[in-house]
Amino acid sequence: MNIGENIFTLRRAKHWTQAELGEKLGVSDQAVSKWENGQTAPDVSLFPLLARLFEVSIDRLFGYESYSYDAEVQEILAKVNNCGSTREEIALLTDGLARYPNSAPLKTALAFSLLILYRISEDEAERRSALDRAVSLCRDVTATCGDPAEIDGANHMLCRIYTETGDYDRAKEAAERIGPERYFLRTTGLSYVLYAKGDRGEFASFAAENLWKSWYSAQFLLDFMTNDALGAGELEKARAFGEARLKLLGVFDEGCPDYVATAKLFAAERLARIAKSAGDRAACLAALKRFDEFAARIPAVAASSDFHAAARNPLFFGAAAGGGEEEEYMSEVKPEILYRDYDAFFGEDEEWRAFRAAK
Repeated sequence: MNIGENIFTLRRAKHWTQAELGEKLGVSDQAVSKWENGQTAPDVSLFPLLARLFEVSIDRLFGYESYSYDAEVQEILAKVNNCGSTREEIALLTDGLARYPNSAPLKTALAFSLLILYRISEDEAERRSALDRAVSLCRDVTATCGDPAEIDGANHMLCRIYTETGDYDRAKEAAERIGPERYFLRTTGLSYVLYAKGDRGEFASFAAENLWKSWYSAQFLLDFMTNDALGAGELEKARAFGEARLKLLGVFDEGCPDYVATAKLFAAERLARIAKSAGDRAACLAALKRFDEFAARIPAVAASSDFHAAARNPLFFGAAAGGGEEEEYMSEVKPEILYRDYDAFFGEDEEWRAFRAAK
């Protein structure tokens, strides 16, 4: 990474505009823009001032530090993970920071160990000191680090610390600063805050919305993985992904057996195609029977005034999901059209003929 890209990253981490940085350096915003675009570079005399403003070393300004120290930092973190003692963790991390004072991973890891010390110590002064130090370390990362992932990790840790102490407003603010790239950290942080805060209504609304999004995204990805494996001829892998998707689609069946009925319908048909490709008549017939079971539910589902998937299941998602993101759209299903495509595959198979005769 060149110095212009580093200046851009560090400036954004400080939430400064190009004009604000230029004012601090005594240069124009156009000059800063040219640095960041790689058209020119800052005068060498500005390097120490830039490093002080961003609160980083000159090595970090040029992007050398993280590469130089990464292996050593990872070695320290590995020792910390295996030591089995909170106080020993703190000693190892403190020693590591003495050697690598700008390491964001070491600062965030130490903040976590100090939070654990806050929980377990019986000395009130020690507990308060541990907490203050943990907050200071995380704030230092968010203020000086140029890596968005490390900044988000530090904000997540701040969220945990503030929640632990009942400072829910600050905890929520810290979680909301986590970028969309770290959706998992942001969601778990906010859910932790809202649950600890004890506002059941707000927590239920947040949980419903994010549960829906996470659940739907997971089954959607499994569908793509099934198709990809099937297209590549990896039939066992396709079958495993397809079964996993169908299980995921059925996790709420106890409360609402017709939930996302059409998605289940398509998932069962996909499994039938996989079995057909593998020449497995028994598995194919089993999948088509499941397809038939789901198809039988569609007319009633389609006639419901709560036709939309999320709105129909208040037990699990309800209105909190804001209407959901999937809409079932099949008002009529004619399974016999699909079954004709399987007649040649099954031939004179007795079970198949009996199944078809009952339709």
